[in-house]
Amino acid sequence: MVLVDSNVWIGYFNSNDRHHEKALQIISSFRTNGDREIYITSGIIHEVINHLFKIKGSQFARKTLETVLSLPNLRILFLSDSLWQRTIENFNLYEMGLTDAQIVSVMEEKKETILYSFDGHFDQVKWIKRVF
Repeated sequence: MVLVDSNVWIGYFNSNDRHHEKALQIISSFRTNGDREIYITSGIIHEVINHLFKIKGSQFARKTLETVLSLPNLRILFLSDSLWQRTIENFNLYEMGLTDAQIVSVMEEKKETILYSFDGHFDQVKWIKRVF
């Protein structure tokens, strides 16, 4: 299981992003190793597509969504009621946004400790190993 944060996806699809080259390496390594499942939350999709819509326009955002949804080894995690409650708790516990709190909650539930992210907010969660 591999969890990939919004900023990696944004960097991958936006060639003007400061993390573009590193994001290319990260996502390309997953694409060449097709047996690894990539997990993202529905919140990550919202964040990525809304950001790209704002900076690149609707056509680019729509094409990106189509591409992301067509990745064969991509799994989208949707929130249950209990996971939503845990997300609110993590949002109140840590200095991070709601989508990041959602990621922490999913990682807790799945007992996953590795996250691909450029976001230093995750460093306050001691059990998360951030790869960037």
